Amino acid sequence: MWNLAAPGAQPHSLHLDATSYPRTYRMRRGWRAFLVALGLVVASGGIAAVVYFAAGHEVHGPADQAVMVAIGVLFAALGLYLVVDALVSRVTLTLDEITVHDLMPTRRLRRDEIAGRRLLRAQSMNILVLEPRRPGTRRLKLPFIVEIDQVLAAWLDALPDLDARDQARSEAEVLALRAPGRTEEQQREWLERARRTARWGNLTAVAAALWGFFFPRPYAAAMLVLAVLPWAAVLAVARSRGLLAVDERRNEARPNVAAPMLLPGFVLMLRAVMDLQLVSGRGAVAPAVLGAAALTTAALASDAALRKRAWIALVFLLLFAAWGYGASVEANALLDRGPAQLFETRVLGKTVSRGKTTTYALRLAPWGPRTEADDAEVPRIVFENVREGDAVVVRMKPGALGLPWFRVVLRR
Repeated sequence: MWNLAAPGAQPHSLHLDATSYPRTYRMRRGWRAFLVALGLVVASGGIAAVVYFAAGHEVHGPADQAVMVAIGVLFAALGLYLVVDALVSRVTLTLDEITVHDLMPTRRLRRDEIAGRRLLRAQSMNILVLEPRRPGTRRLKLPFIVEIDQVLAAWLDALPDLDARDQARSEAEVLALRAPGRTEEQQREWLERARRTARWGNLTAVAAALWGFFFPRPYAAAMLVLAVLPWAAVLAVARSRGLLAVDERRNEARPNVAAPMLLPGFVLMLRAVMDLQLVSGRGAVAPAVLGAAALTTAALASDAALRKRAWIALVFLLLFAAWGYGASVEANALLDRGPAQLFETRVLGKTVSRGKTTTYALRLAPWGPRTEADDAEVPRIVFENVREGDAVVVRMKPGALGLPWFRVVLRR
């Protein structure tokens, strides 16, 4: 895993005898310089904030001043912590023990106390975790920002690889699930077929999400694909007879369809929020919850391994709420064949919000069921063609699911 020593190599096989120890490893120079610089910037900003707010600038009373000064002190302390920690952090290695020294309490594990090693992959850095044999003993974590030589690499590579063990165990369990009359070789072929299905499903989900978010044309077709994909994933899991998983789990041999299960729902929700406006958002709560509950139930029914984790139903219910809201609000508008009601009102103000996307909103005087002035998002063409005081028309429809929705259009 460190690409410096062969897996399973013993220290003596690489001429690592007792005379090679003890050894000390510090943070890599590049990381150390980065963290020191970052800490100095944060600390300087915190100190400047303390001085600025202590002098009474931009504060409203003693309580407000105390809060702002306290925040400045916290940032200054955080910055100083980063600087000192980067300078003092080190790993000490002996033939029989590894120790981590930093501003936290010293952590150490003897070689005979270590059950094995795991690799945690993260976006910023990977972390090696040494798992203790004795329950209740704290794990020891080594970020991949420590200087590494062949001695440290061989010491760590000689420890059992718990990730590889778990992966082999998971694959053995999957191969044991074969249907009556199916050989182990045939089960492996089915597993490979499931992996291809998962790859295509995940690619399709990404493509559908990009289509639905960036260029949903034709609109109804894009929304339909996004709404159907999670159910297609559930069906694929059910038909795989245990070879596909709904969610992604660490060291799981079964391929998963997490992308088509989750990604379409979030895009649906974003499109519903950006494109459609309900007269009252409270009405969408019940359809969103029902949709999330239905999809959660189907997901649990399709994957027996998923049902062994009792807490997962609540997690999926929360995640699938995005699909429930987006699908119900989009269906409410796209399937609406009811008559439109027109209300004329006045523009009280205009605002533009710029971020990852730009939104345009008009402050409208009371109209129809809205008895108070409120903001309404509008297309750019409407926004640019009206001024404060102009009249616009609100076109309200009843909604296929009974959720009244509206759009603001220019008065002819």
